[in-house]
This record gives sequence, structure tokens and C-alpha cells, in this order.
Amino acid sequence: MISKQVLKNNVVLISQQVPSAKSVSVGFYFLSAGSRFESNDMRGASHFSEHMLFKGTSGEETALERHDIAVLFDRMGGFVNAFTERDDVCAYCTVPALPGNLHRAFSTFCGMASSCSFDAVELENERSVIQNEVAAVADDAEESALDSLAQSLWPNQSLGMSITGSVTDVASLTREALLDWYDKKFVHGELVVVVCGSFSDEEENDMKVQLESLPLHTPPVNYPEQKRVESPALWNAGTVFKKDHRFSQCQMYLLFPFVMPLSHEKLSVLSVLNAITGDTMSSRLFENLREKNGCCYSTYSFMTCYEDLGFLAAAASCDKKNAVKIARLLQNEMTGLIKNPPSDEEIECAKEHLLGEEFLAGEDMESLMKRNLRHYAMGLDLYDTEQVCDSIRAVQKNDIIQFIQSLLNDKKRTFFVYGPGLSKKQQKEMVCQTV
Repeated sequence: MISKQVLKNNVVLISQQVPSAKSVSVGFYFLSAGSRFESNDMRGASHFSEHMLFKGTSGEETALERHDIAVLFDRMGGFVNAFTERDDVCAYCTVPALPGNLHRAFSTFCGMASSCSFDAVELENERSVIQNEVAAVADDAEESALDSLAQSLWPNQSLGMSITGSVTDVASLTREALLDWYDKKFVHGELVVVVCGSFSDEEENDMKVQLESLPLHTPPVNYPEQKRVESPALWNAGTVFKKDHRFSQCQMYLLFPFVMPLSHEKLSVLSVLNAITGDTMSSRLFENLREKNGCCYSTYSFMTCYEDLGFLAAAASCDKKNAVKIARLLQNEMTGLIKNPPSDEEIECAKEHLLGEEFLAGEDMESLMKRNLRHYAMGLDLYDTEQVCDSIRAVQKNDIIQFIQSLLNDKKRTFFVYGPGLSKKQQKEMVCQTV
């Protein structure tokens, strides 16, 4: 059973007891933060603040040095981490379900969410760390391609901006500006806490007491009736070639947007379609581009959902000489979904794959925690594993065909190529194949 409570200070607590588990996962999701909420003079502020969550807290009862936080989780044998996305920031952990562990982890996260010290020395040290991280991302072909892709999809829009910000952006962020951002977006912004695993009713009551001691937060957004973003992102369709001579491989993406929000039924249809397209080793992309044609090492599909839009993408990387061939094959596979709809066998194989994934996820408390947040943020009912599986089982062939027909709109698709410069002849041939 999954429980959702809105506490008196507007913090949302989502809890799922799994008595058979030997661990418990906790996620503090700051839904007012994320790179798309940043103005031009605050690029990278959410990501910088995420790093500072672990650099020490203040207060009589919550004061911890950076090393104290690290030691606390290390001694438990647990795992702690954080991430920044375009639409949120999350700090999370998984710890053994042993006496006292959940209380200590929860108390530490409450301190991180309300009383980070932003020590000047720690901040300057972390500034250098983040600038090195930015440089490392720039050295990674796929990461660089995805950043450039976002800029191309949403030019001059906040959704298209880099999550980390540039080295220059990071250098320009002052301690005062970061403290103000942290106060608005973390201490008083929209906060959703998700807990999954083995814990008692008494431990859940303890979590509520700790959360209610936090400052007043922004009331939860009732999506989809309410929105977190002021204006929806505008999709940029067309064909784009982006040169970067540092890399020898071409990164290609063929993308098709779809309307948000999704129902559980539509989400299941999309998941089945994604598995058929490129999310498995037996998928169409993997079988035809890699196994049968042998012209690339990496090919796959993925789906991404934001508050205001989503997209399904087919991707591949290849050397320069195979670029035209890969472009043709990507196009053929995606348009082939209309001319050659998924067979009954493909659909059943995809369903069984997804059901197996859900079965395994049901034993992984971190996966359950992230799924519960995803459903909440998308405005969906909080489905447990069996309900998710029932939704997948209910997908019919005609549901998939109808979704494909609405998705594969030539006027809205985007074809993006990143990497070594291609000749004008290659580009012309690729454009002809994707229009």
C-alpha cells in the first residue's frame, strides 16, 4: 500500500512499506528547483546547490560537518547520492533496515533540506570540483551531444540550457546568490519526500515529526490542473547538423514529440512501444542497425517526459563513413512502425520484458522510490507493482497502432546529428531521407 500525506507545512510524504525488504530508500525531491527554473544569471545554481547539500549543516541539533555526513552513511553500509535534472533536484539514500538507520538518515536529510551552512571554504573547493565536472561532461561525446541536442530542441529557452551551467557560469555564482537560491528553492520550495522499504509505523510517525519541524514550504502543485512552469516549451522541428571536431563518432537522434500529460494507460502503451523500438537487445533498432547491418556499435531508443511535453527518440552512433546509411536505417525503422506495425509476437515479447523489469524493480527499493515520485510528478495515481503490471498487460495492439499514428508526425519530428563535420553531399543525402 502506498500512502500520500500533505503535512501541515505543505511537505508531501509518500511512503510505501515493503515488510519483506532488507533496506529502505529515502528521496528528498525539490520540485521547485532544476535547471529550467534558472534565469540567465543563475545558470548552474540548482546543480551547485545540490553539491552543497553534502558540505555541512548548521543549527543546534542538525550541525554536521562534511566529513560527518560521509561517515554517517559509510558506517551504515548504505548508499547516498544526489542528482539535478531540468525539472527537479533530488538527494537520496538506501540504507540497511536496521534499528536507528532510518532515523539517522532522515534527520541528516532534514538538515540538508533546511540548514546547509554554505561554508565559504567548502563552497570554493566545490566550485573547482563542479568546474572539473563540467569539463568532464564536455569530454564525453554522448553527454556533449545530449546537451547540444537540448539546445537545438529548445533554442533560447530554459529547458534547453545546460543543467550544470558552463565553467564561466559556475565561476560567476556568488555565495550570497546561491544562499538565496537555496532558501527559495530548497528550504521553502515544493518538497516531496518518498520513502520505500522496510520500516515500522513508529518509524513513519518519527519521519512525519521530523518533516513537520521543517520551515513552511510552497504548497504542492496539483498537476496537471496546475503547472510549475510559467510557459510551455516550444519544440523546434527540423534537421540540424552540429559540428564538433573533437569527436570521431557521429551521434544521431530522430525524435518525435507527444502531448503531456499521459494517463497510466498511455504511459504503458509508450513503454511497450519503446521496448519494441530500441530498449531491448531484440528490438528493431538493435536487430537491424547493429546485428543485421553491422554498421554501428550503439543504437537504442528512449522516452523523456517533462511537465509540458515529452518525446520518443531513436538514437545511434557511428563513424563518419556510415553516417548516411545509419540515417536511412533510423528513418526506415521509425516510419516502418506505420508501414509494418508491431506484430503480436513483438508486443507480447515487449510486455514480458517490461513485466520482468517491474518484478525486479519490486525488489529494489530505490527503483520503487523513483517510480512513486515519477507517478506523483506526472499527476498519476500511485500504482504499486501489480497495478503497473496490470496496466502493461492491458495494452492492446490497436492502442499501439493509434499511438504510433499520432506520434510519427513528419511536421514535428527533429533529426539531429552531432560530431565530425559531414560533407555537403552527405548532409544533402541525409536531409532527403528524413523529410
